[in-house]
Amino acid sequence: MRPGRFERRILFAILLVVVGSLAGSFGMGYVVVHDAFSAGVNDQVRAALDQGVAARRAHLVTLRELTERTADWLAGDARLLDAIARDDRPAADARLREALGQHGAFVRAVVRRGDVELARAERPARTDQG
Repeated sequence: MRPGRFERRILFAILLVVVGSLAGSFGMGYVVVHDAFSAGVNDQVRAALDQGVAARRAHLVTLRELTERTADWLAGDARLLDAIARDDRPAADARLREALGQHGAFVRAVVRRGDVELARAERPARTDQG
């Protein structure tokens, strides 16, 4: 059974719609991908990302300096040094807990001599995550 003239026209119309839709989809896909890649290397986007990286780097440098100053302060703390010299671990731990209360940016402090832990204090985990 051969298709008649009408059936061939219907098949041609269906084929034309399918090929046209497929070509349109490929064309739109190309435009979307091209725009996405163009935006990825856009100078404004690059500048904003560079500013974000610079701000984060400055923040990390500030945190490092704060940590170093606090460590220097603790290294010269007479009560902590005295508790460590007397080998009084509970007093040393208590002094570190007190220091954590004075420096709210820190969650944990550990004093070590080589591999030996001399004192440790941790701030309790926060439960108000809202």
